[in-house]
Amino acid sequence: MATRGSGLPVAILAACALAFGALACTSSLAANLPLDTQRDLACPQDDYLSPAWSPDGKSIAYSAAFDVLRLSNGDIYTSLPDGSQPIRLTADPAEDTAPAWSPDGQSIAFVSTRDGNKEIYTMRADGTGLTRLTHNAIPDDTPAWSPDGRRIAFAETAPDGNADIFVMNVDGTGQTRLTDDFLLDYSPAWSPDGRWIAFVSGRAGNIELYLMRPDGSDQLRLTHDRSVDYSPAWSPDGKRIAFTGEKDGLPALYLIRPDPGGAESGTAETRLTHHPDPDDSASWSPDGRQIVFVSKIDGQTHLYRINADGSDMRPLDSAQHGLCVN
Repeated sequence: MATRGSGLPVAILAACALAFGALACTSSLAANLPLDTQRDLACPQDDYLSPAWSPDGKSIAYSAAFDVLRLSNGDIYTSLPDGSQPIRLTADPAEDTAPAWSPDGQSIAFVSTRDGNKEIYTMRADGTGLTRLTHNAIPDDTPAWSPDGRRIAFAETAPDGNADIFVMNVDGTGQTRLTDDFLLDYSPAWSPDGRWIAFVSGRAGNIELYLMRPDGSDQLRLTHDRSVDYSPAWSPDGKRIAFTGEKDGLPALYLIRPDPGGAESGTAETRLTHHPDPDDSASWSPDGRQIVFVSKIDGQTHLYRINADGSDMRPLDSAQHGLCVN
């Protein structure tokens, strides 16, 4: 298991970088060090992506794209909910992104290019037990667990750029197509009761939120905006969906109440964030009281936490705790 904090061999890395070039040095060292040491070589600094709150509320998983030399690809980390005590779970030269917790909190699904193509993998919550689930010639992305932990929904992108949503068993078997539209369908998010999957689609000529049953039936449009809407995330009670909307030309977080049986499938949109920087990738705390998300401020993407009523926005980056070496 990885350890919290970081003891970083900065002098070794610096000497290697001067001799061989920083990128070659980082890749070479990482390939020849024990995994625990590899994990400690990087403490995330900037470009945080795809936060995901653990089911027990004790951790947040995310992807971070910089190491101590600021040359790293994205890797998967966890930290405490205040951003302290980061643990690096993956240390591969490829890109590891989009972590998603299993409902029991024992596993994390994620996307990796380590085999040359975006594929879905799972690992234990401590970073061990890596398992590849998809073996497709085209990219697979945005995994989302069913509430019973038996299936994973994901998006698959064809060579022409079109994407559709599939579902599979947690061992990668039984891959089944749920959408078959000539425009983008991606970013599935399972409702807490397992009855619906929210997703993003461009089928109406604009990027909007939709709902469908887990078998792909009853596909309904949730948002009706002239701007784009994406990144849906259900509240734990299933009564609201947080999402990113660009209604004022800049990505901000919004809430909507899904109402599949109503005259419109989504009602009562509420804007959650109000500041002049782009926000995305909301994830709810298990008690439904807070949301973690990413915001790009001063050209760098960082983690923030906000109350579900839009109050008390604050940064979560581990750098604020003095744990990272610059």
